[in-house]
Amino acid sequence: MLVVMKRDATKDEIDAVVARIGELGLSAIPLPGAERTAIGTFGVAAREYADQLESLPGVAEIVLPSFAAARTSRAPRHTTSAASDPPDSNF
Repeated sequence: MLVVMKRDATKDEIDAVVARIGELGLSAIPLPGAERTAIGTFGVAAREYADQLESLPGVAEIVLPSFAAARTSRAPRHTTSAASDPPDSNF
């Protein structure tokens, strides 16, 4: 799960979100960016706490991973090597 902070979130608000994530038994990794900070979270129950975290001051949104999209983007398991495939002329 990724907690995206508002552009104007203060250091105290970011620290409070990191602390709350820790209280929930999750690991938090602040990811400061040029315009805003995001906080990556790791833990088995991260999805269960999305509503609680989204209501904290300074939080803009919660981004949850889409496991279905990740599964569909993987290459098929049984493929032939690229060297034996004819070139694709549909470019």
